Amino acid sequence: MSQFNASITDETLVAFLDGELSTEEANAVNNLIVTDESLKQRVDALRSSWELLEDLPVAKPNLELAQTTIALITQGMGKTTKEKCVEFLLRYRWMWVVAASFGALAIGWSISRSQSNKFVRSVVDELAVLTNFRDLENIDNEAWLERLKKIENLEKAGLPLYSENKFPELPSARSDLNDWIQELDSEQKLSLQKAYRSFLATTPERQVMLRSMAKTLDGSDSSKAIRAYAGLLQKISIAEATQISAENDLEIRAKQIQNVVRRELAINYSINLSNLEKSRIVDWCNNFKESNFDTFLNVDDSDAEIIRMLDVESTDGGFEDEDISRLKSCVELEGQGLLESLDSSLQTKLLKLWVYNSLPSTQPKPVYTSAELLDRFQKLPLESQNEMIFSPGNEVIKTLSQEQCQADAPRMIEGN
Repeated sequence: MSQFNASITDETLVAFLDGELSTEEANAVNNLIVTDESLKQRVDALRSSWELLEDLPVAKPNLELAQTTIALITQGMGKTTKEKCVEFLLRYRWMWVVAASFGALAIGWSISRSQSNKFVRSVVDELAVLTNFRDLENIDNEAWLERLKKIENLEKAGLPLYSENKFPELPSARSDLNDWIQELDSEQKLSLQKAYRSFLATTPERQVMLRSMAKTLDGSDSSKAIRAYAGLLQKISIAEATQISAENDLEIRAKQIQNVVRRELAINYSINLSNLEKSRIVDWCNNFKESNFDTFLNVDDSDAEIIRMLDVESTDGGFEDEDISRLKSCVELEGQGLLESLDSSLQTKLLKLWVYNSLPSTQPKPVYTSAELLDRFQKLPLESQNEMIFSPGNEVIKTLSQEQCQADAPRMIEGN
């Protein structure tokens, strides 16, 4: 792979960095850069060459060489022009070879520097767009941005879900941009390159709009709407995000986002139920189990059964409308309002989430090592140990893993 990549000229790489290759050629070069470290190093070197060249000393004319050349020309004035040229070229051809080599290097250096500087200036001029390109590309037109700002509770639902971009804050002084670029890691540089290529692939009109939006990313309403929207898109599935983004009717798209906002707010509320709300839901579960004793008589896990019964797809669900109304009243008015804002299928899922997050038996159990289980077993009274010996292994592990088992052990020991 490295031998093949060595055939790629620096001119090709500079054209790649400057966005002058066709899409097919650019993709081919990019794929090679990703898979070959030596080629990536060449690209990085070209990108930084504009900085290194600034530090190179300026070449000074060689006066001795110039005087020698003048003397040689003077000595040959008596000969014919053709003879003088042939003699001079043959005797001092090494000087012309060296001069030609330096000339070619100077021309190549000048071209390379000019092209590199052109690329760097282009990137620097667009840094405000490129560092926020991930968020800005979600806004396909300015009409959508204006409609987005009118969606109720968009910021409340989306901003907590938003993850900041991975770039450090841009410096205010242009003279500090060099240090800013030097501090970027390889992942950030690749992300910047990818954003730059995507930016160049857009239409001139789109580029103007992106620049305009980038100027608003300073805490304005537009900035909050853009980032809240990005947070929602980061949270939902790729399929749902793609479906929403593909909708051309902005009113339909706005309704879809409004539904996502309501859903995320309702889920967040369910995850953060107060202790009082959880206590009410637990009481509701216990009362329902007592009122329907026969239903849970032969059920191993009554709490899991309640969650199953709340599923509208169950054919043998045993809840009456009055039971569901009582469950809804267990939470505060804000939670009830969020529940009612959803369609019926999502309401059922939210009720299940309420119950699941409230019942202690449904919460994740700690996993204990064999040594920890043995330690718990040895702390139990001898009578309890003898009973466990004749129980199935999985029952013993389940009993020893219960928090109550450890809490009861000292009291049982004291009781003896």
